[in-house]
Amino acid sequence: MICPGIKVLVVDDEPMNLTVAKGIFENYQMIVKTVISGKEAIAACEKERFDIIFLDHMMPEMDGLETTRRIRKRVGNDVPIIILTAYDWTEIETEAKVAGVDAFMAKPLFKSHLKHVMCNVMQDKQQSDVNITAKITKNIFSGRVLLVEDNALNMEIAEEFIKMCGGIVEKAWDGNEAVDMYGRAVS
Repeated sequence: MICPGIKVLVVDDEPMNLTVAKGIFENYQMIVKTVISGKEAIAACEKERFDIIFLDHMMPEMDGLETTRRIRKRVGNDVPIIILTAYDWTEIETEAKVAGVDAFMAKPLFKSHLKHVMCNVMQDKQQSDVNITAKITKNIFSGRVLLVEDNALNMEIAEEFIKMCGGIVEKAWDGNEAVDMYGRAVS
């Protein structure tokens, strides 16, 4: 699970995209606010503090980059901002970084990619952002975790996340190996 209780702001001018994103984030027990414009995003950031912000790149009136610039003026650099786009972002990457974007994420949203991007962004921010670190530490646990996964990339992502939350990871690549490891641990 990606740090339950984190407050997420999702900004997209397409209501269906907001519904899908809200469902994904709520599945991870995050607190989600959705808005349909850059103007509403700025107003939301003035009223409450978010731990991470997801902005659609292509919105009418004010695009994701301009919204990022204006949010940065109000809240500073400690809140991670991720641009969501269905387009190739390499052309805007330099401008986006200057505006204050921390990462890019391709649309449509997929849970596995979301985990990966959030873990990377939050790990980067954790080193310089006291607020995110404090939020994550509320969910830290100590102890060993038996992680069973047959996909190397998924194993790496899950292992990094568990370590980030304070766990000690013991890895098994299939169910038989996991049962054997568990049996040895409890005997």
